[in-house]
Amino acid sequence: MKLSVVVPVHNGGADLRACLEALARSSRPADELIVVDDGSTDGAAKCAPEFSAKVIALAGAPRGPAWARNRGAARATGDLLVFVDADVEVHANTLERFERAFRDEPALTAVFGSYDDQPSASGRVSRYKNLLHHYVHQHGAREAETFWAGCGALRREVFASLGGFCENYRRPSIEDIELGARLREAGHRIRLAPEILCTHRKRWTLASLLRTDIFGRALPWTRLILRQGRLPSGLNTDGKSRWSAALAGLFVLGAILCPVSAVAGNRPLALAAAGLGIASAALLAVLNRLLYRFFFAHGGIRFGLTAMALHALYLLYGSAVFALMFAFARLTGGSDAGPAGGDAPVSARRPPSPRRKHVAGGILFAVLLTLYVGNGDPLPGNDATPNVHLAVTLLSRGTLTYTPESDPFFFRWSVAHDGALQNGKFRSWDERVAGHSMRELLAAGQLRSPVAPYYLSRTTKPDVYVSSYGAATGLFALPFVAAAYPFVKNLPERTGLLWFLCKLAASFAVAGSAWFLFLIAADHLRLTTAVILTLCYGLATSVWSVSSQSLWQHAPGEFFLALGMFCLFRRQHRYATALAGFAFGLAFLCRPTNSLAVLAGFAVLLADRRALVRYVLGGLPVAFAFFAYNLHYFDKVITFGQVTALAERLQVVATSALWKESFATGLAGVLASPSRGLFVYSPIFVVSVWAAGRIWKDRRWLPLRAAAIAAVGIWLATARWSGWWGGWSYGYRLLVDTAILLAFLAIPVAEKIRERRGLTILVGVLLFWSVGVQVLGAFVYDLAGWDGKQGYTPVSLAGARDNAYFLTTEEAAAYCQPRRCSYAPIIMNVDQVRFHPRLWSIRDSQILHYLRNLKQSRINRTAFLRQFLARDG
Repeated sequence: MKLSVVVPVHNGGADLRACLEALARSSRPADELIVVDDGSTDGAAKCAPEFSAKVIALAGAPRGPAWARNRGAARATGDLLVFVDADVEVHANTLERFERAFRDEPALTAVFGSYDDQPSASGRVSRYKNLLHHYVHQHGAREAETFWAGCGALRREVFASLGGFCENYRRPSIEDIELGARLREAGHRIRLAPEILCTHRKRWTLASLLRTDIFGRALPWTRLILRQGRLPSGLNTDGKSRWSAALAGLFVLGAILCPVSAVAGNRPLALAAAGLGIASAALLAVLNRLLYRFFFAHGGIRFGLTAMALHALYLLYGSAVFALMFAFARLTGGSDAGPAGGDAPVSARRPPSPRRKHVAGGILFAVLLTLYVGNGDPLPGNDATPNVHLAVTLLSRGTLTYTPESDPFFFRWSVAHDGALQNGKFRSWDERVAGHSMRELLAAGQLRSPVAPYYLSRTTKPDVYVSSYGAATGLFALPFVAAAYPFVKNLPERTGLLWFLCKLAASFAVAGSAWFLFLIAADHLRLTTAVILTLCYGLATSVWSVSSQSLWQHAPGEFFLALGMFCLFRRQHRYATALAGFAFGLAFLCRPTNSLAVLAGFAVLLADRRALVRYVLGGLPVAFAFFAYNLHYFDKVITFGQVTALAERLQVVATSALWKESFATGLAGVLASPSRGLFVYSPIFVVSVWAAGRIWKDRRWLPLRAAAIAAVGIWLATARWSGWWGGWSYGYRLLVDTAILLAFLAIPVAEKIRERRGLTILVGVLLFWSVGVQVLGAFVYDLAGWDGKQGYTPVSLAGARDNAYFLTTEEAAAYCQPRRCSYAPIIMNVDQVRFHPRLWSIRDSQILHYLRNLKQSRINRTAFLRQFLARDG
């Protein structure tokens, strides 16, 4: 029996020399030794002729060990092909035992060995990785379902008949595991022979360990498993490994739930989570006691503890990758892996069936909706208050208006008894002060002068008000409130439930906008890419931290903008452009700046007269409703209660003064200020900016031109607004409507990002930051914590206050001591001009504030919500 040994190498000449020296010391010498140099730049193979090895030098960039091994095997003439990695030293009897295994069992097709327990590389990470590999192979089933090419042999004829290693793997990966799977599918036997030993010389760092395990092993192996449709039962996927992964996941769940529950004040849940974590860790240690005993025996206590931690980490990321890939496969109806585990060109893929696409979209909708409501509480705020009450007011009284008589809690009152009312507000006329009801005090002249809040606009009728933000947003919640209305007694007074129902409506709207985005993305991208893009929109933008958390104008606006874009992409259907005009019109009713989307849609359809006519006709009903509403309540055809109310609040004589902000300041602020910038809170949007330059060359992307025009128009309009920072809010609230438009813009470049590793890594980093910032806003933002943060201002001996302010007492003392003055606490209200420099401060940025005050901010959020709902703003 003739043995041909094939050694692939890419750089690493010292390791290759040690490998060849070990082969030269073999008790059974190789009949043929072939070294394949895969584009080395350090002359790694120059030592090979010293050992009588044939050298195959592959020119150009390295193509991976699979390619190199196949080139070597094609030149081999032996009966058996023995593959040995360049960083492996075989034992003296390794080749002899390979030959004996095939002689003793002629039915065997392939045999592979094991690392020994004496790895040459020092360092705890290197020793852990190499010893773990040794342990797994020493305790694995002898009848294997996989193959290992680090030190393995197989019959040359069978290897050739199967086409060798899959060359789609351009880097060291699972090309040997994939070959083993094909061997088993073809009915061949593979033997794990733990007595066939070799020494591994590879040096590992934590970074290289994670990179290799996740991107070189876990991801492609999971895709292979999904393609096969079954989970192997050997080595790293045996029953013990599966249970270990589940226990590691339960430990992390307990470790996360315990502090979160403690911060939220739920002590029983915190104790239960702590118990879950401790029990899971104990069971994990018991289940893997032999492995951990092996680590301690081969490295002592310090190494053993390090190895245990690394093994737990390995279980976590391995199972997490499998779970995510499995979810994507279920979401998309299958794996993207081609026959050999590689990615086929997009043009070569069949488009997904409508059923698969809609099922995947429905699952995405449900996942996002669950995440949006998952923090358990709505985000209270004055701007959302009239929208929240509109639906229940319509159901209970049949009107869209508010009055001091029917809705006293909206207004601020003056009362003769000082301190009797908190902030001058009360919920019911039956509320009593000093032994008298509020109605009795009104009749006695002791309760007077109701003052309407800024979010209500006075109509032409005496003491009748409507929402400053129009009726469209509040009416969007009507189905949700109407569903609960017959079953909940006194729903108008159940403010907590009412706010949650409206948050559900907002979350539904945002998840719905994501569904429309996905349907269009799935028409142009691979299904998995469409899923990723949709999740980026849903989780990496402020639609999670802002739009979905309360019934602002934003969520319904985003829903109708997405519907309009969906219809523009379907403009070949007869009535699609009419529906687009109707949808963009409704987006305008939700938020006036969305009128720019109406104009953008009009502009891109100018070249198609029939489509343009339908678009205009579709928008006419909305225009008539807008005009009729204004005439009825304001005796004007065109007016916006929001602008009028804000002008009154800011005591601006002319509403044009609301647009007098410095354009450069406003634009820089909404895009890049540390506490409001779009690209600070969601830097993932740089992808959309990159894509925007590509949509003008291909008419296929005509609808995206409307998205680009509308998004930029809203940016520019907001930059001129005197309150461009959006008041007390989280991040880029005034630009959040453009998130859905920017998400659509990313469609043309999404596949290109996946195909380029450098871009994938860069976008991954931006995505990590973007999602983290939104999680912070969704779970920790407490409304007043940063916007109304306490600072300190100098006070002179005469009691005069300086315009200076400081974040800490130390800074204030350092300023005041040489000036012989004191300092006093002050609320640094970001809405006041004096404190506008805070919007540009990195040290005092909103994101850093909440990162530094996670626990306290969560407590404040809960307390503020309870207080707000008690008085409803």
